[in-house]
Amino acid sequence: MKPFVILSVLLLCGCAATPDVPVGVTSRAPNTTFDCIAPRLERLPVRFETERTPDGWRMDVQIFAGPPSGWYHNGRIEHSGHLVVYAPDGATRGIGAGQADKIAPIIRRCSGG
Repeated sequence: MKPFVILSVLLLCGCAATPDVPVGVTSRAPNTTFDCIAPRLERLPVRFETERTPDGWRMDVQIFAGPPSGWYHNGRIEHSGHLVVYAPDGATRGIGAGQADKIAPIIRRCSGG
């Protein structure tokens, strides 16, 4: 039983999110970019829904503005071809600006730009 507990702890530690440090992206393939962006967004007070597109994927991003307001649509991150674009929603600009300001550096870091 004791070896099982030790093994479980080691496995869980290996699954922890990596620190938000610059990574050398050598490919702008959809999967590589998504695998870099998604875990970093999960550490912010944002949520996102992803859907496939013919050339890659699209994420609709919502930020939490706090109670009682709740979640606001913040914009869209899209991977199309070999380009990653973050298009903020102009209607909700300024709401949750602190969280929104943290999204653009993640996109730059993970898209190699």
